[in-house]
Amino acid sequence: MHLHPSSTDERLLEAALELLAERGYRGATTRAIAERAGVAEVTLFRRFGSKARLLAEAVRRAGAAFEE
Repeated sequence: MHLHPSSTDERLLEAALELLAERGYRGATTRAIAERAGVAEVTLFRRFGSKARLLAEAVRRAGAAFEE
């Protein structure tokens, strides 16, 4: 994962969280996440390494927003 978040990262994180809420872990496929974020699926893997890492970061950020 890149150290400095970009708008691409933000779009991927938002799409991941939306699809996780809508479809659950299995239904939130990397293809669907990338499509919703408007990027190639390979970009997701280059930015986050795996679906699990992307979703973990998305959930972590969502939780942090509630703490503010």
